[in-house]
Amino acid sequence: MNEIIGMTVLGIGLIISIIGNIAYFYHKEFFTELLIGSIVDTAGFSLILIGIMIYMGLSYFSLKVLIILILCFVINPIMSCAIGGSAYRSGFKPLKQEEDEDV
Repeated sequence: MNEIIGMTVLGIGLIISIIGNIAYFYHKEFFTELLIGSIVDTAGFSLILIGIMIYMGLSYFSLKVLIILILCFVINPIMSCAIGGSAYRSGFKPLKQEEDEDV
């Protein structure tokens, strides 16, 4: 039973990663791409690791995967913030939305 649930969660993680990476190419603004990439990587990668943990059952290997998952949750937002902040400080400004004239 663990194998079926683990592979299902792993498959959902792969589908999220694939669809998110396809959606990534439809946006042309850097900061939007950075946001999408950060969310898709965190969601897809975490579901893949959770699927692996469920598939393998309770073991020492699952503990190692859990530590990697926790590090992913901590490091990924920090690195996205660092990349976005350094891009902004180097002069790469976000695109401004066009305001509606009806308002």
